[in-house]
Amino acid sequence: VFVVLNTLTVKKREGNGYYGLAIGLIYAVNMHILGNITGGGFNPAVAIGTAITGMASFGEIFIFMLGTLLGAAAAVTAFQLTAGEEA
Repeated sequence: VFVVLNTLTVKKREGNGYYGLAIGLIYAVNMHILGNITGGGFNPAVAIGTAITGMASFGEIFIFMLGTLLGAAAAVTAFQLTAGEEA
């Protein structure tokens, strides 16, 4: 979320076409570093889908969903503190 906010919402980066590369590289790094821990699940919609189809229980994905929400809140807070009036 932090990378997306910094690449897509900061006015001085307007017109820069490299945001897709930045987001893709962060995703690749996350998969490499955290893939064994998360099983490659970085999208909350996928976790909800596994619970709906019975591949996992809602209790099992609760901590994942909580972590996702807390991480997003932390990213937004960090962005607001660091971007200042540029956003």
